[in-house]
Amino acid sequence: MSISETGKKFMLGSLITATGASMLSCDDKIVNESKKNDEILMTSSDVIKSEEDKVAKIDPENMIVILNSETIPTPIPTLEPIPTSTPTPEVIPTQTNPTEVTLIPEIIEQSPCVVIYKGDPDKKEIALTFDDQGENLGKILEVLDAAGVKGTFFLLTSEIKNNPERWQQAVVNGHLICNHSTKHDMSLGSKSEEAIKEDILGWEEAVVEVLGQEYLNKYKEETPYFRTPGGNKTERLLKVLGELGYKYTFYWTAEDCWSMMPENNPKGLTKAQYYANHTKNGAIFLAHGGTWSAVDNMITNIQSKGYEIVTLDQWDDYYENQAEN
Repeated sequence: MSISETGKKFMLGSLITATGASMLSCDDKIVNESKKNDEILMTSSDVIKSEEDKVAKIDPENMIVILNSETIPTPIPTLEPIPTSTPTPEVIPTQTNPTEVTLIPEIIEQSPCVVIYKGDPDKKEIALTFDDQGENLGKILEVLDAAGVKGTFFLLTSEIKNNPERWQQAVVNGHLICNHSTKHDMSLGSKSEEAIKEDILGWEEAVVEVLGQEYLNKYKEETPYFRTPGGNKTERLLKVLGELGYKYTFYWTAEDCWSMMPENNPKGLTKAQYYANHTKNGAIFLAHGGTWSAVDNMITNIQSKGYEIVTLDQWDDYYENQAEN
C-alpha cells in the first residue's frame, strides 16, 4: 500500500522535528523513484532514530538515508580546499652565556738551540767530526770506510750539491750528514733572522735534492744537529735554530785550525800527536779536509787506548740531560 503525498510530507516533517535534522532538496522538489517501495528523498548526515524503533540509517556505500525502506538520496557536497598557510618560523635568539669562557690554545715558544761542548764523560768513546767541503773529504771517507769507522760530517750546501753520489753512498755506509750552513758566513749570527733562516733552509733544500725528503725528515726528527761557521754563535742565531727545529749545535774538544797555529802550538806537535794528547771520554774531535792524511793515525791512536769511535747521535741521552740542567 503506497503512502499518499500528504502522508509522506507529514512523516518526513515529524522525523526532522524529532531529530533536529534539516531536510534539503534539489531545487525544492521531491523526486519519486520506482522501487519496490516508494522512497522519500532527503539529505542527512546523521543516523535518524525514532523513540520506538530505528526507522532510519545511513547506507555507507551510496551515502543515502534509508527510512522504512523508503530512501532519500543524499547529495555529496563539494568540499572547498582549506588554504594552508606556511607559518613563519619563530627565530629563537641566541644567548651568550656570560659565564662561558673560550679557551685560547697556549702558544708554546720553541726553546733555543743548545750548545754542546763534549760527549758523555762516563763512556770511553770519542766522536770524529769533519767540516766544510773539498775533495779531501772524499779521501777521509775512504779512510773511515777502510777502518770500519763511522764519522759525523757537517757539510756546506755546495759540497752536497757538487758531490751527490759521494754523500749518497756515505749515508748508505752509516755516516751522519749534518748542517754547517749554506755559505759558511762567519758572521751569520749577526744577520737578520730572515737571512739566517734563508741560509739554513737553503742547506735543507740541497739535502732534499741530493739525499731525499726522507733523509731530511729523519735527520730533523732524530739528529737535528748544527755546527755554526767558525763556532761563532749569538742569541739570535740560537733562537732561530731552535725555531727551525735544531736542538743542538756542536763545539769540540780538539780541532786542527787554531790549535795548529805556531803561537798556539809552541812544541810543534803534529796533528796526530795533538789529537792523541786530547784523547779522553766524550771527546769531540773536529778536523777538516786538510787533515785527511792524519786521520788513519788518529784512528789507530784512539783505538789503541781502548776507546770506541762513535757518531754524535750515540750520546743523545747525555745531551738531553745537559739541556735540562
